[in-house]
Amino acid sequence: MTTASAVTEPSTESPTESPADTGFPKFYIKHHGRNYRLFKRSDSRDAPWYLYFERRRRRYLYSCKTNAKETAIMTAKLYIDAVESQNQAAVQALLSRTGEPERATVGQLIAALERLPGLEIADRTRADYINCLRNVLSRVHGPEPDRLSTTLLNEATAEKWFELATERAKLAPDQGEAVRIKRSANSLFNQARGAVAPFIAAKLAKTGLALPDFAPFHHAFKQYGFRGVKSQVYRLPSDALVQRTLEEWKKLADRNQFLAVGLMLSCGLRAGELPQVCWGWIRQQGGVTMLSNAAQVKNQSGYLEVRPIDPYWSTLLRIAGKHGWRGAPEETILQGTDTEKSEGVTRGVSAWMRELGWETTKTNHALRAYAGGQVAMKYGIWSASGFLRHSSVLVTEQHYLYLIKSRTTDPDQIPITWAK
Repeated sequence: MTTASAVTEPSTESPTESPADTGFPKFYIKHHGRNYRLFKRSDSRDAPWYLYFERRRRRYLYSCKTNAKETAIMTAKLYIDAVESQNQAAVQALLSRTGEPERATVGQLIAALERLPGLEIADRTRADYINCLRNVLSRVHGPEPDRLSTTLLNEATAEKWFELATERAKLAPDQGEAVRIKRSANSLFNQARGAVAPFIAAKLAKTGLALPDFAPFHHAFKQYGFRGVKSQVYRLPSDALVQRTLEEWKKLADRNQFLAVGLMLSCGLRAGELPQVCWGWIRQQGGVTMLSNAAQVKNQSGYLEVRPIDPYWSTLLRIAGKHGWRGAPEETILQGTDTEKSEGVTRGVSAWMRELGWETTKTNHALRAYAGGQVAMKYGIWSASGFLRHSSVLVTEQHYLYLIKSRTTDPDQIPITWAK
């Protein structure tokens, strides 16, 4: 029996040992109510999968010509169907396929990414990456992006994406809208790249998926991405609006919204971190209050650790205690389904801030930035960078101090202090 031909000569009796009876990797699939074996002829990760089965006293051996498990399953089922229907044309078409590994589809990549363990990124971030990847591909290549080959994650797709954005920007009613379109195109493309970031692609490849080289897709941003369209903040809130917001926060009747705003003000938490926090994360470490625990965080450290600031922290605990909201150590501070604790909360807080009069480009994030700015004025830029958990103090200085209109020479005039 050779790999050149998938169909052997008919056998009058079952063989004592089939090619699948080896010590090499194998697994079973069920198709049309029957079990079929797929196996490899070596331990190499790059070795192709083979299908072996018997039907009407004939033995069939077929090379799936791929080391990707999901692709092999799909190809094996096509071959079984062709044999069962006695469709010789389909059989020959499958046998004549080249040995070049068939690349995984976008749908297969997304399915693997959704269940991939050990990424140490928030579930919401993972979902954002996937949604943006679909957005980019559907805009460039049409509907049903999951059916596309991952080979389309290339330079040509990136070039077309930014060409389309340029055309939309030219039709914008004013310069501000044109900048917004370009900034959005940059942001969506960068998040789409996140779905196949090198550390993620390396883990995906270990699942057996046949993936192309994504380097051209990543590098294309430098060539085609828009420059000079960094995120801007329009109409900074007045001191009166900020003070009104802090007072209205104390009156918020919605439990999740009150607690979310409190966590952003007191601990500078990101939106993706909020749903994870449990009451048991509040600890006394070295004589000071800390919010700390293993968590999915943006810097991929796998750990969240921040020292809260007052008066926001004490206000959060006081009102939570008054309403009986404080739960057991293992209970999440926000309640409800995953969607209610993530999208539901951020949208609700955003709507509340818009009603109060906030016109910044971002709303929820502005609360984190405001808290970081207060720490910077009170304790210095390095303390603020640590509080916000930035990889570089430059990030803090360039992007998180926009709510500071003037610097005071007397830190005692800043009302915040570290929580006790």
